[in-house]
Amino acid sequence: MTAVQVSLHLGDSKAILPTLPACSVHSIVTDPPYELGFMGKKWDATGIAYDVGLWRECHRVLPPGGHLLAFGGSRTYHRMASAIEDAGFEIRDQIMWLYGSGFPKSSNLDGEWDGWGTALKPAHEPIVVARKPLSGTVAENAQRFGTGALNIDGCRIATDEILRAGAGGLLSHIRSGKPYPNLPTDQSPHESATGRWPANVTPPGGVVLDPFMGSGSTGKAAVLEGLPFVGIEREADYFEIAKARIGHAGAAVVERQERKSQIDAQPDLFSLAP
Repeated sequence: MTAVQVSLHLGDSKAILPTLPACSVHSIVTDPPYELGFMGKKWDATGIAYDVGLWRECHRVLPPGGHLLAFGGSRTYHRMASAIEDAGFEIRDQIMWLYGSGFPKSSNLDGEWDGWGTALKPAHEPIVVARKPLSGTVAENAQRFGTGALNIDGCRIATDEILRAGAGGLLSHIRSGKPYPNLPTDQSPHESATGRWPANVTPPGGVVLDPFMGSGSTGKAAVLEGLPFVGIEREADYFEIAKARIGHAGAAVVERQERKSQIDAQPDLFSLAP
């Protein structure tokens, strides 16, 4: 047994993306540099996230209706989103990664201005939800390419909060009094999380691309979701980390498959009864 197909490339996305065939991936989930010069790192101040040509190549390798999710920094997201739009994508929405571990880079004042500073504590990263224009209707596009729509039910998380709408109330993960598939009501949102959930924008068996692979979070999530993955990373140290993480995820998938096969192969004691 083997895990899904994985193709990892060490090199610059601007050089490697043109070698990929057109319409060869089904989604792109990526976390490009935020162009902040983080900790003096040169790779975070090249302007690549604003490069319309780079995003045009991403547009080319997707089929019509293919989705792009790209993380950005709160101060620089707008320039990245503009470049993505200029490359031919439709900006469909924006989602957020919220976190509480950010450290404020603030210059604090003293004296009568004690308690005042120059910066907020980082607590979110915006994610652009973009889509390559459709070919025909959404239904026609989905039938032909397997792309164009979002797996809405797959995005839902279990909650006890009552969402008030109109004359009644509802739970976000409940329909007709029953929980959505794979969302038991006693499960917290993070207990089944595998990473960046690329399956929410990728058809079953579809190929996920990350042109800024970094430490491999998207690749790991794709493999655990059973999705083929293509990753590109320029920095050799990050490439090795990603390779190890994705390989470990693949080994876990194979082990899970083998364990399931062994269980399935065991005789049913009830069927053996005379």
